[in-house]
Amino acid sequence: MILDDAQDDTTDSLGASDEDVTAAALQGSFAVNNTHDDTTDSQGASNEDTTVEESLDRNPTVMSYGIQASLPYIPLKRTCVTLDAFSCDFVTSTEKATLVASHPSTAPTKVGKFMRRKAVQTSQGRCLPFATFSDNQFKSFSGVNHQFLQFLLNRVGSRIQEGRKICHKNKLLLMLVKLKLDVSFPVLGGFFGISESAAAKTFYDVLNITYDVVKCDIFWLDRATVQARMPQSFKALFPNTRAIIDCTEIPSDPSARVLTYSSYKSRHTLKVLVSIVPSGEITFISKAYGGRATDTEIVVSSGFLQHIEEGDEIMSDKGFPSIETDINQLGGILVMPPFKTGSCQFTAKENEDCYKIASGRIHVERCIERLKRFAVLTFVTENMRKNIDKILVIIAFIHNCYNDLIKDDDNDDDE
Repeated sequence: MILDDAQDDTTDSLGASDEDVTAAALQGSFAVNNTHDDTTDSQGASNEDTTVEESLDRNPTVMSYGIQASLPYIPLKRTCVTLDAFSCDFVTSTEKATLVASHPSTAPTKVGKFMRRKAVQTSQGRCLPFATFSDNQFKSFSGVNHQFLQFLLNRVGSRIQEGRKICHKNKLLLMLVKLKLDVSFPVLGGFFGISESAAAKTFYDVLNITYDVVKCDIFWLDRATVQARMPQSFKALFPNTRAIIDCTEIPSDPSARVLTYSSYKSRHTLKVLVSIVPSGEITFISKAYGGRATDTEIVVSSGFLQHIEEGDEIMSDKGFPSIETDINQLGGILVMPPFKTGSCQFTAKENEDCYKIASGRIHVERCIERLKRFAVLTFVTENMRKNIDKILVIIAFIHNCYNDLIKDDDNDDDE
């Protein structure tokens, strides 16, 4: 907005109050033009231009950066205020209008830190209002509730550095949101008020920190602990069950075509071995193998057999017949549904065994289904495949913390 200070407007302006004139004259970006004719102005404009910034520099009584000061003297020459380099707010008092000036070039050190903190608060203000989400909304958004986020923050928060534009709690939340929703980094940055590159760096940094902390929480339980936590349904049918195993495949980017192509799924996948105890906790999760690997190869090469003790019962589906010999040599027993031979039908006992084994083995499939509720496991890109083992461990840790996969029969009756 440009105001022409002509002679015929002088009388009108004298009738207004000092506060009204000051507020009207200094709104937005403006210029005060003198009453000289246009010819004189065009010839001497370059020599006579005087900015308010120069007036502030010449006036030693004017302070900057949030300190209230009297209005600087503005000469009756062409004066331009450019708010790109000079921002100001006005405070109206009963006596006069005072100027709260902000001048970047002459900022004191302490005031500069204040302005940076204010910028951080402004950036964080652009985040989604996560604190106002209900537990169901928050869990749909991040895969965890508010209480679990605070629990995880207490464990890993000290290792996460406070960012200039994002706090360490939101950094942890950013990583969880990426795992749950698998949105792109530009969208993720928009959620938290940061750039795309900052969102990507934050995700990978926090992912590595979280993995280093929680990887020790996925461990093989001893037999006494498994027996103490075993539901009544298992105690009645399979009291010696130590583990329930199954392999699952995750669609993957076809960059390593030879290793990742699965003839069973007819597409490129990654394959993972998951083992749970009868109470539902994940006690073993292998590294991701290419879809070409068989279930037996993964069981042998992943180190799962090293945990087998004499008398253990390992429950599985029909995809692991080749490991029965290895388990028997270790003193264990492979509990697997019977195979149909030839055209003979199952006997009544074999049908009953199939139903019993299926009722126990179904829980590992339910566990895998819960892991895949995190959208990052719906399709693994080439960049994400480098960190898929860490991602699997973190998601398995989240699953174990909730620990509500299998409910005891006694508890169900009470409910």
